[in-house]
Amino acid sequence: VVVVDETGEIVLVNSRTEVLFGYDRSELVGESVELFLPDRLHGVHVGHRRRFFADPQARAMGARLELVCWHRDGAEIPVEISLSPIDASGGRLVAAIVTDITRRRALESELRQTQKLEAVGRLAGGVAHDFNNLLTAILGYAGFLIDGTEPGTSQHRDATEIKRAGERAAELTKQLLLFSRGEPMSAGIIDANAVVAELEGMLTRLIGEDIDVTASFEPQLWPVRIDAGRLGQIVTNLVLNARDAMPTGGQLTIETHNVDLDEGWSDLSGGEYVCIAISDSGEGMDAQTARRALEPFFTTKPVGSGTGLGLATVHAIAEQSDGALRLYTERGKGTTVKVYLPRAEARAEDSEPVGSATPALGSGVVLLVEDESRLEQVVARMLEQLGYRVLRARDGVEALAVFAAEAASIEIVMTDIVMPKLGGVDLAEQLLAQAPGLRVLLTSGYTAGALGRRGELPPELAFLEKPYTLLQLAAALQALREA
Repeated sequence: VVVVDETGEIVLVNSRTEVLFGYDRSELVGESVELFLPDRLHGVHVGHRRRFFADPQARAMGARLELVCWHRDGAEIPVEISLSPIDASGGRLVAAIVTDITRRRALESELRQTQKLEAVGRLAGGVAHDFNNLLTAILGYAGFLIDGTEPGTSQHRDATEIKRAGERAAELTKQLLLFSRGEPMSAGIIDANAVVAELEGMLTRLIGEDIDVTASFEPQLWPVRIDAGRLGQIVTNLVLNARDAMPTGGQLTIETHNVDLDEGWSDLSGGEYVCIAISDSGEGMDAQTARRALEPFFTTKPVGSGTGLGLATVHAIAEQSDGALRLYTERGKGTTVKVYLPRAEARAEDSEPVGSATPALGSGVVLLVEDESRLEQVVARMLEQLGYRVLRARDGVEALAVFAAEAASIEIVMTDIVMPKLGGVDLAEQLLAQAPGLRVLLTSGYTAGALGRRGELPPELAFLEKPYTLLQLAAALQALREA
């Protein structure tokens, strides 16, 4: 509370004013109230004060003003001020109730950031279905070209590059989907050392010979619960960011540690965590850039050189794994990014052997239900290449009619989930009611989590996310047949 007279002289303050602005009460009484304001606001404030004293009743009820005040040490304090007139024996005074709104401003900023992420999520979910349908067709036709051309020819090389570009586009889509609806991830209990060590050779080739790479692994690293592919994504994104921060070469360090955190972290509960730290000796970031570094699409790289999703993706994966990211950087002194993942109780699961590059062939009849004609053609061709006979339907209603005529021969139904007339999930339920032993493979450009299918699917149902390759389709069908 600050009480002033018509000249702006402070006549009374309370103890909270001393705490807020850093002055003793004796230093404030008798001083001009403009003491609290930056020089640029003095004239404006004097005008406001004079108008208020000229007609206080017109401005007293509910009048609130937000402005920036100065602490004694020069720090800015955002405040909200409400004014009330006081009739005193020596003349009219005004009482200003000053509220520090620093925390409110911070919450508003967090809300805006949350709304921005929600907008990104809506955008990602909206484009994913159509975009992943296109990518499935691109990858499928690229695979046909690769199989049909001689290795070493220009046509084979061109087809391979098309496939690589499609796979890169698919990865970008998956990165975007991390911001969509808090998408959950499949997770196993893994040894992070093994995943990072497996990536080390590939990453060394990616970053170039002018960067010296040092790796230091905790010998008895605790297991963590995370999808191995997502952990690889974390490490790859951080290493590539570090490479870009050292255009003329430098030192890159990859470390893993067991850490026991106390309760002092705002976004982590205390307990045991595995820390994966990646440090570079590059350019570093100033404080303003570091504050924005985790925002999706924010990048300091030239146009065409980065998506602005690297750190944001790592941050999203860490949070979805009940972990956190810490960024330590200073201009000219390099950057360290630490990702903390909670310790898993069980032992790390043995890694599955890498599958053969030869797809598993099948037999029998598959009913393909796909409303996108371009995609229907390429998937039918992929199924035929795998040895299946294909029946086709454009939507769920047509699929019911085809199944009624061919039920005795159909072993598997492969259906898109999002379709007009009758969607894939409802179609599957109706077909399974007629034929309990039927196997159904659901596919979609949306993820299973975005579609609300987050639980375990029964053995007669499986889900394959678009885009997929011939190998992935073959593996999904084989697993479904063996379930």
